[in-house]
Amino acid sequence: MTQKEKAKELLDKMTDKYYNSESLKKINAKEAKRCALICVDEILEIMVFWGLTGDDYLRNKQKYWQEVKQEIEKL
Repeated sequence: MTQKEKAKELLDKMTDKYYNSESLKKINAKEAKRCALICVDEILEIMVFWGLTGDDYLRNKQKYWQEVKQEIEKL
């Protein structure tokens, strides 16, 4: 899956499945974007925390998630 496709998938998942706890309505696009960015930041933080950026495969995964984050920010 491309970074752009993954970004769109994350936003769709957030919009379709999560509700604003105060209004019990599905979250809007701005809230979905914020949630998706939090998810990606958590993935990147875990990779760094556990030292999962040492080899080429994992560096590529880290780069992939950084690019997913950039795509989310563009949406």
